[in-house]
Amino acid sequence: MPRASELTEELHRRGPRPAGSDAERRAAAWAARQVDADPRRQVRTDTLWLRPGWRGAQFAHIVLAVLASLLSTTHALVGLILLATALLAMLADWRWCRSPGRLLTRERATQNVVSVSTRTPRVRLILTANLDTTEHDPRLDTTLPGWLFWVVLATAWLLLTALARLEGSHTLAVAVLQLIPTVALILAAAGLALGGRPADNAGGVAAALTLLRLLDAAPPAHLGVDLVLSGAGVGDGQGLRRLLRAERRARTAPTTVVLGFSAGPTAPTAPPGPHDPTQFLASEGPLLPLGCFSPLRRLAGDTGLLRPGISRGVGPALPARLRRLPALDLRGDPDALVQAGLELVDRIDAYVGEIAARGRQTG
Repeated sequence: MPRASELTEELHRRGPRPAGSDAERRAAAWAARQVDADPRRQVRTDTLWLRPGWRGAQFAHIVLAVLASLLSTTHALVGLILLATALLAMLADWRWCRSPGRLLTRERATQNVVSVSTRTPRVRLILTANLDTTEHDPRLDTTLPGWLFWVVLATAWLLLTALARLEGSHTLAVAVLQLIPTVALILAAAGLALGGRPADNAGGVAAALTLLRLLDAAPPAHLGVDLVLSGAGVGDGQGLRRLLRAERRARTAPTTVVLGFSAGPTAPTAPPGPHDPTQFLASEGPLLPLGCFSPLRRLAGDTGLLRPGISRGVGPALPARLRRLPALDLRGDPDALVQAGLELVDRIDAYVGEIAARGRQTG
C-alpha cells in the first residue's frame, strides 16, 4: 500500500485542478480508482452542477457596495437600498452559495467521490478532503475574524453613513467616516481580483485515502467509515454541502461525525515537513470564528499527536459544522495526519462505545 506522501506526490504531478475543470474530473477518476482497488470497497462518483466562483461573486458584491457608497453622496435612499442589497448578498453567498453575484459566474460540473461503508454502525464517520486547487487561498491563521467579516463590517458601516445622509447629515465627519470603509472595500476587491497564494490539498486527499485503507483492514467496533472526496471545496465547500443537504432532505444518514484532512498552511511548492506540527482546528471560518465540536477537540488533544490551531478559511469539514454536525478539521504532513487520524478514530470509537454502554445501563 502506498504511503500518504507517495500518493500526495502522485496527485501533485497532475498539476492544478481548478473547481469544475477537466483536471479536477481526472483527479476524481484517479481517486475513485484508488478506492476501487480495494475489493472490500465500492465507490461512486456523483456529478454536481454548481457555480464554484465564490471569488467572482464576492468581488461583484464588493463592487456594488463601493458604487452604492459613491451614489449615496447624492442619492442617499438609492445608495442605502443598494448597500443593504450588497450586504445581504454577501451573507447569502457565504451561507447558501446563492446570491446575485453568484448568478454572474459560470455554472460548471464537478464531482464528489463517495464510498459508503457496508456495515450498519452506531455512528457514521466521514473522512473528507477537497480535490480541487486554487490560485487564491483565503485561509488566514489569526485569532481575529476572517476576511469576510471585515468586508461585511465595512459594508454595514457604509450602510450607517448612508442612513445618516438620508436623515440630512452632510458634515465633514460623515464624509470621513464614509471614506474609510470605502477604501477598505476597494483594497478587498483588489485582493480578490489579483489573487494570492496557491493552495493544493493533495496531502489531505492522500491522508484520507490511506487512513480509509487502514481502517478497512482493522474496522472500528462502533463506527462505519465513509469517504467523501469533494469537488469545489476551496472557499465554500460546495461539494460536501450538496451531499449533506441531499442526505438531510432524504433523512437517510445515521448519526454522523466528520473528520476533514488538509495539507499544512504552506503552499504545495513547499509542503509541510516532519518538523511542522500536526494540528486540529479549534475554530475556523472566514466570517465569524466557528468553534469545532468540543468533545472532538478534547479527544484530539488527548491523542498527544495533535496540537490546537486556528484558521480563518474553509476547511474540508467546515460545511458539516454549518449543518451542526460533530466535525473536526486536521492539517499537517500527510503521513503524520494518518498516524494522528488512526489514534483519534480509536478514541472516537471508544467514546461512542462508552455512550452506548451508559445507554444500555440506564435503559
